[in-house]
Amino acid sequence: MHGFADKDVFRQLEETFRECSSDGWDGINAKRVSEEVLRNAAAFVESLPPGIEPADTGAEPDGAISLEWYRSVGRVISVSINPGGEIFYAAIVNGRRIHGRNSGSPAVSDDLLELIAEVTGIKPPGEQP
Repeated sequence: MHGFADKDVFRQLEETFRECSSDGWDGINAKRVSEEVLRNAAAFVESLPPGIEPADTGAEPDGAISLEWYRSVGRVISVSINPGGEIFYAAIVNGRRIHGRNSGSPAVSDDLLELIAEVTGIKPPGEQP
C-alpha cells in the first residue's frame, strides 16, 4: 500500500471527478475533468513514496485535477495534473518561488518529490538519516 492509500486520497479524487465531470461544473465555463485526468492523478498519487502526507484535492477550470500541500504562506506547493500526463507545479518555499512542468509520465519526478518533501517537512524514504 502506498503512502496515501490509507488516507482517503483516492476517495477524494473520485469525489472530485464525480463533482466536476460535466462541462460548466463551476457554474460558469469550466471544462469537465476527464477519466484520463482522474487516471493520471491516481497514477501520480500511487507513485508517491510512503511517508508523504496527503494533499488537498480539487479541480481547476481547465479540467485538471490539483493536489496542494499547504503549511503556511511561505511553504506551499500546488500540482496540476492534466491530460496526456502533463504535470505543472508551483511552489513557495522559504521565500523562493519555483515552478515547472513535467511531461510524458504522470509519475512524480525526483525534483518534484524533493519540493513536496521540503514543503511538508518530511524526507522521502532513502533520504532518512
